[in-house]
Amino acid sequence: MSAAKVHTQVSNRANKPKTKKEKQQKAEERRPQVGDEGRKAVFKSVLANPLDVKWPTIPPNVQNALLATLCRILEASGISQYHEAREKTSRRQKNSDSQRSKKGQGSSDAQPTTSKRKATEADTHVPPKKRRLDDGGSIIVESPSTVLPGANNPSRNVAMELDDTSSAAARPLALSHIVFGINEVTKRLEHQVSSNRNLSVQSQTPSSETALNYSENTMPSKANTSQGSPPSPPIRFVIACTQDVDPPTILAHFPPLVAVTNASRSRKNPALDVLLIQMPKMAEGSLTEAVKLRRTAVLALDNEFPGIEALDQFIPSIPILSAPWLLPPVPSPHSSSTSSTHRNPKTGIASSHPSSHTQGSLLVDTHVKQLLTSAPADMRAAKEKRAKGREEAKARAKLKKASPGRKANDRTKASNVVVTTKEAGETE
Repeated sequence: MSAAKVHTQVSNRANKPKTKKEKQQKAEERRPQVGDEGRKAVFKSVLANPLDVKWPTIPPNVQNALLATLCRILEASGISQYHEAREKTSRRQKNSDSQRSKKGQGSSDAQPTTSKRKATEADTHVPPKKRRLDDGGSIIVESPSTVLPGANNPSRNVAMELDDTSSAAARPLALSHIVFGINEVTKRLEHQVSSNRNLSVQSQTPSSETALNYSENTMPSKANTSQGSPPSPPIRFVIACTQDVDPPTILAHFPPLVAVTNASRSRKNPALDVLLIQMPKMAEGSLTEAVKLRRTAVLALDNEFPGIEALDQFIPSIPILSAPWLLPPVPSPHSSSTSSTHRNPKTGIASSHPSSHTQGSLLVDTHVKQLLTSAPADMRAAKEKRAKGREEAKARAKLKKASPGRKANDRTKASNVVVTTKEAGETE
């Protein structure tokens, strides 16, 4: 048998820095220093992407005040009581189910097969329970006076379980105007963008066929919208706990998505702007305590959330994101091209001019950023070293080209030696 293989190499996960201090130390080690192997730190000016949508910058005092106001609104909405009642009901239901399963297993093990069959047959023929309404409108469950014995009889504590479920089913109104979770908020914003686009196309295209064809291509799937349900109110605030999410790149799609949502809305109503708000560090703990959920990395509030007027005082301090270049052009019903032809009456020469949709809207200022890198401290010595290295590389290439002929000569000499030795052996 072969010996067991021993792995002595340390994994990359073990060397990965875990704390913020270790990450900063590693970054300092990688950063080029002056005099490090004859190199110096320099800054290079490079072109930046002007179409990149960044997170809005909000002052820290505004963030803290907004967080306190938001927690107060959420606590007064009754969402936390609803989530607590649901959790208690589900926990009690799980405990009762586990106890019933244990009792059923114990009785089945204790009884013989014949008695077990009789007990199960008796349990299946339990008379139906009667239901009636009292004066208050609540349901009262009446079980029969004689309850047949058996392990599978669920008529015990029926009234208590019904009361628990009815109390937990009291869904607050605020829960219909708030969205929790990264995926759910993303779906809601995407649906809002598609609905805004459909409204803008229908308002600009008088032809019903054009609007119908365009809506069929751009409308979301049937899973997101139903024909009978009314349209949901537009999202007003998107709260993101970027400092508490690791890695933060899973929230990087929210700035461009919010910008597209704002660009797709109607310009006549500025109250439809979606405001993206970054929360300070440890804000997720406060929000989870206010709504009694495990995680609240992202949540969104619409215009009809109860008490949302208390957040209007912070709107002037929150920048509005917009990116019109991320939207496809809206089809114009009057012209098929983006340029108009104008004929000079004096010369008679026709010239084309861009339309008002393209003039002055496609040009963006040049964005320049500084990139930290390293360069040789002595440029002349570095150039000489580079030239010397090139000459050595050329010489090595020439030797490699000449080496196949030498190998062939060596092979022929070796084959001749082998043949002579064989002939000498045969003569002997």
